[in-house]
Parts: sequence; structure tokens; C-alpha cells
Amino acid sequence: MSSSNGNRVAGLNCFPYRYSNVVTDGNVIKHGASIDEDSAVEIVRVELQGAAAFLYCRLVPLILLLVEGSTPIDITEHGWEMLVVVKKSAQASSSSNFLVLGFAAVHHFYHYPESTRLRISQILVLPPYQGEGHGLRLLETINSISECENIYDVTIEDPSDYLQYIRSSIDCLRLLTFHPIKPALCSMVSSLKETNLSKRTSSLKMVPPSDLAETVRQKLKINKKQFLRVHQDI
Repeated sequence: MSSSNGNRVAGLNCFPYRYSNVVTDGNVIKHGASIDEDSAVEIVRVELQGAAAFLYCRLVPLILLLVEGSTPIDITEHGWEMLVVVKKSAQASSSSNFLVLGFAAVHHFYHYPESTRLRISQILVLPPYQGEGHGLRLLETINSISECENIYDVTIEDPSDYLQYIRSSIDCLRLLTFHPIKPALCSMVSSLKETNLSKRTSSLKMVPPSDLAETVRQKLKINKKQFLRVHQDI
């Protein structure tokens, strides 16, 4: 069985994932430098309907094969979007096809009273293009969207250990450059230098101020559980 799966994954290099309508119907929200000089990588945001829904259905077998414990999402439910990483040759015309490198499926759902929460349900970079930073760019793009729109916070549905590692690494860098958290970090450093404190007292000083988690959620859209996890890493 493992040999069969390996052959199927190896064959992705020539799998025809080209759907130009997904790009023309969507909104290009991020450009990235590509490995090849004659090509460009873009992230396209599109509602999960029409050509995008058809593309997702074609990707479902790969999702089930490559993402442990995954199940297809209900694309008929309101609020689904896809962020698709696509690659286009610079020498091609505007009507040419695009090569799909990966995608993220995100769901917007209502949060009382006047906002929405954004949940990352699935994220996949096709094996031939893994290790090129496309998953990182997808997460960064989702963070940018959440900060610009009326999003309450961002969550990930059952993330793998590796995805959680990437997510926490990104959030750690975001927090280190977030001005409101600097006083709390300085307080942590000071408490670590005070050798006469008991372990219990020092432990209490490692807990961030209660209002800081709410500030981080409002500005960076990092939910409280994720903030406390990353705060411990810092």
C-alpha cells in the first residue's frame, strides 16, 4: 500500500491542476518571488463556488491521502473561501492556464454581535512544491486578511504538529514586533534576573497581564489559547 501511495504522490509533478477561471474570478491578494525567473507565484482569494468548487472537488482525493484525519468540507454551506497558490509563466498570455501549487480552505462564521470568526479548515501544499514557503505565505496572507477585515480571531481546525509549529513561529515573530507587549516582556526579563524569588513567585510573574490577551486578539486576531501558548515560547 505504501508503494502505491508513493507512486501516486510522485505523479503529481505532471498532474493537470490548471484552472484559469479560479484566478480570473478571484482576487489576487499576494505576490511572491518564484524559484524560476520566468514565472510568478500569486495567492488568489476566491469564494468556494463555481470553478473554485470544482477545483476543490478535484483536490479532495489528495486531501484524504496526504492530510491525516481529514474529511471533505461541505462546500454548499455559506461562508467558505479558498486561498489558492498559483503559478503562471511570465511569457504566457493573460488567458493562459495557471498551475495550482497549494491551497487553504477557510470558513467565516458569525460571532456576536457584529463580527465573524475565521477558521482555517484545511491547508495543503502539493508535494512537488513543499519546502518552498508556500504554506508559510498562506498563513501570513490569512493573518493579513484577518487584520484588515472585521474578524474576531483566527483558529485552525485540528492542526498537525508541523502546522502548529509554523503557526506559532509566525505568531512569535508578530508578538515580538507588537509594541503593546513590550512592557510585559521587559517585566518577564526582570523577574528572571531576580534570583531571590521562589519558583512559585517567578512562575506567577510569567503569566501575561489579563488585558494583554484581549489587546492581542483585537489587533493581531490571535485567539487567547494560541497567545498563551506562544507567550510561553517567548
